[in-house]
Amino acid sequence: MLRDIGWGEHDVRESWVLTMPSHALRELLRRLHDEAAHILIESGIEAQSSRDDAATNGRFQIGYETCEKVLASLNLERRRSQ
Repeated sequence: MLRDIGWGEHDVRESWVLTMPSHALRELLRRLHDEAAHILIESGIEAQSSRDDAATNGRFQIGYETCEKVLASLNLERRRSQ
């Protein structure tokens, strides 16, 4: 996904030019955000096994928060251009 949106894994730039249409990026980020939320709030035996892997949960949390921030930025840009 990083390659698709024009970001490198260790990219140090503070801004990027998107290389995929913003509507497609929004849809992708919403899906990833929803998937991360599902993993983070799961219940029962699955939740216990997930809690056993704190590093994985940390990555899901970072992904969830990143999706929120990028979606908010994309939505702000869309409102400005309307």
